[in-house]
Amino acid sequence: MKQIAASHSITSVDNPVLITSSSRALIKGVIPKYFSFVWSLAQFRLVEGSQYIVAFGHQKNTVVILGLDGSFYRCQFDPKAGGEMTQLEYHNFVKPDDSF
Repeated sequence: MKQIAASHSITSVDNPVLITSSSRALIKGVIPKYFSFVWSLAQFRLVEGSQYIVAFGHQKNTVVILGLDGSFYRCQFDPKAGGEMTQLEYHNFVKPDDSF
């Protein structure tokens, strides 16, 4: 069996890889730090039980949120202060308002 460092890759199935303890230690030392780090600038609470697609809006510091339940949100965030986003707009295209 061939021993290689974690940074190398295998291009042939004829060359099996044995990950050494030093390679495992390197990966173990990096992965937990990467996945345990969470950074959040702004937040907005949504109804649980639906799935959402989120994208930056075309206006400065805005986010557009589309729910698979037909909901549409447009929110604004403060890039300096962070915190809770301000809801600018809401529509539900599956259940429209009865405002006739």
